[in-house]
Amino acid sequence: EKAFTFEYGEYQVVIPQTKEEIVAEAKAQLNCVAGYVSMIIDNRTYVVFVRNKNDLSKSLVTAEVSIHGRVLQFLLKQNRHIEGNSDLVEFLENWKVHLQDNWNRE
Repeated sequence: EKAFTFEYGEYQVVIPQTKEEIVAEAKAQLNCVAGYVSMIIDNRTYVVFVRNKNDLSKSLVTAEVSIHGRVLQFLLKQNRHIEGNSDLVEFLENWKVHLQDNWNRE
C-alpha cells in the first residue's frame, strides 16, 4: 500500500476499497475496468484511481499496475491517453519513480 500512497502537484492516488467503487469508476470513465475485478481479487493486477486533490470523488484517471509495480495503463475517460496534459504526464513520471522506490520486492 505504501507504493500506492502518493500525491504530486494537484493529483493524488486513490485506492478503491470495494468492487462497487471499481464498477462506479467503469461507469464514470466509460471503460472496462469492472471486468478486472476478478483479477484484482486474485492479486493478478492492481487498479487505482488518480483524482484531483480538490475533488477526490470525481473520476479522472484509471490506472492499472502490474504485480511487479509497473504502470500498465494510465487512461482518462473513454481510454484516452494523457499526452497533452503536462500536469498528468509529470504526475505519472514522478509516480513511476515512487513505485520503483517503494515496491515490495519480496
